[in-house]
Amino acid sequence: MSLLLNLAMSKRAFPLLRKALYINNWGDAEKVHEAAKGILNRMSEDLAEIGNYFDSSGLEFKLKNIEFKHPFGTAAGFDKDCEILEPLSHIFGYQTPGTIVLNIRAGNQKPRLKSDTRRGVIYNAQGFPSRGLEFSKERLRGYQDKFAMQDKVPIIASFCGLPQEGNLQEALMESNLLINGLAPHVQGLEWNPASPNTATLKQLRTPEVFKRVCGGMMRYSTDERLTFVKFPPYSTSEEIDQTFELISVVQQEGIDGIVLTNTRKISYPDFPFGTAGESGKPLSYSRKKAVRDVAREFPPLIIKASGGYWTAQDIIDDMPYVTLFDGFTVYTQRGPGAVKDFIGAAKYLLDKGGFTSYQSFLDKRNKTLSIR
Repeated sequence: MSLLLNLAMSKRAFPLLRKALYINNWGDAEKVHEAAKGILNRMSEDLAEIGNYFDSSGLEFKLKNIEFKHPFGTAAGFDKDCEILEPLSHIFGYQTPGTIVLNIRAGNQKPRLKSDTRRGVIYNAQGFPSRGLEFSKERLRGYQDKFAMQDKVPIIASFCGLPQEGNLQEALMESNLLINGLAPHVQGLEWNPASPNTATLKQLRTPEVFKRVCGGMMRYSTDERLTFVKFPPYSTSEEIDQTFELISVVQQEGIDGIVLTNTRKISYPDFPFGTAGESGKPLSYSRKKAVRDVAREFPPLIIKASGGYWTAQDIIDDMPYVTLFDGFTVYTQRGPGAVKDFIGAAKYLLDKGGFTSYQSFLDKRNKTLSIR
């Protein structure tokens, strides 16, 4: 194992490695993320040789006919343009690249990304910067065609057609082009109309638009491909009612699952627009409430959750409700050791409950939720 990989895998050394990256990149969080992606790609072969470090035996499971090696994966934003699919496959049980948009997009004015390790938070106002669909398709094709079959993990691509003010037809057209372009290369589609950093997305959160986009996704729903819709966090009774109305549409259209939740919009004067999406530890309470609410009201839906997963106990608390666990902030601030901790937490709960596998746990849990 290389020295660099040893540092990355060490819980004590990772913060030092991270600090060095910030010093070398003048504290610019976006440049640090790009540098970290380069390091991961250079370490891909080394990561392939240390599979035992992430020993996830017993956590293998299937959704439809899609095989997962464990339930811990990346959230949208971690790999926006499908540039680190290979190295991440040696760490995670699945990946959510994106959010992918149709055309090349610069995103919002900088500065627009800041990481606060003391609070366990990332402040993000990027606004969907992207290299566009064709770039991501090329990367996805390369991954599916060249990467060893036994090392692949499911790819659930996050996408969104972007409306101009008052022009929903353009957003619907873009969504269809994205669905058609991505579906042949992935094992899942995740529509993300929930980003707080792109104001016009609010226009998409209506039953009529949801029916249109979900209908387009369902054309590619097979035993080999999952479909998800992502939702923002809610707090007021009005937001809860709107969310549940839209989840009902998702369920009626036949979508497999939902993602709870996206980042929370907050005031943030350090950024040009004065606002940001907050991710990480502060989302823990809203995520816990949302997954319990939705599991109770919509038990057939698969819940893919993110927001504030930080400790082993967080995983144990949510396993009765959540099937797939997304992460972003925790992995950028704690490193790969967090994945190992989460795997250990899942195994502990299975052992405590007398389950021989995550699959048997899911089968019993889902049956219990359906009866409630």
